[in-house]
Amino acid sequence: MRSQEETAGRLAKSRLFEGFESAEIIQMLGCLSPRRMRYARGELILRPGERIREFGIVMVGEVCGERTDIAGERSVAGMIGEGGVFGEILAIGLNRTHTVTVRAAADTEVLLFSYERVSATCGRSCECHRRLIHNLFSVIGEQYFALADRLYYLSRRTLRHKLTAYLSDCAVKSGGYVFEIPFTREELASYLAADRSALSRELAAMRREGLVDFSGRTFRLAKTERTP
Repeated sequence: MRSQEETAGRLAKSRLFEGFESAEIIQMLGCLSPRRMRYARGELILRPGERIREFGIVMVGEVCGERTDIAGERSVAGMIGEGGVFGEILAIGLNRTHTVTVRAAADTEVLLFSYERVSATCGRSCECHRRLIHNLFSVIGEQYFALADRLYYLSRRTLRHKLTAYLSDCAVKSGGYVFEIPFTREELASYLAADRSALSRELAAMRREGLVDFSGRTFRLAKTERTP
């Protein structure tokens, strides 16, 4: 079992607890009573068809949000690493049946928070709780823009355009031309709604043309690269 101090230290890196002191996080843990859960790689955390009343923070590991159709075709919606928040938009629709799967992409530990407990201020109406709600809405806003970004990538005419749009945005967000993406090649192909082999060929062509270099998840863009 992790100590409260260790848990607070990890949560301090999450957007949900941004600006909180360790003692304030420990106070909020006592108020919110989150559930600590562990999942093996590939194990389902949230299943489609469930009514979600909790959202989570990744303490250790990584989770993947995805959809799977009746033909078994899998579409990756996003990857969330340590400190990341997942399921918050699903939890807001308390009475809505969702179609998203969230699975552990590695051996993972999460804290699951009741949306009702977080969204309703406690009996003491403490300042910490109000700040937590403010942070939660900020996280939801970031998710909105993440969804808007993906729609933009998917709307590009060709796979080259999708890749350059996505990689250019990654460079901007990282503040440099060298950055790490959260996806494996298979996951990136799914995220961009592309065939894995076609994506690998396009990346190889972009490398030959001097537009990009890469090793695993680490990419380096040429300084002249621009999103079309």
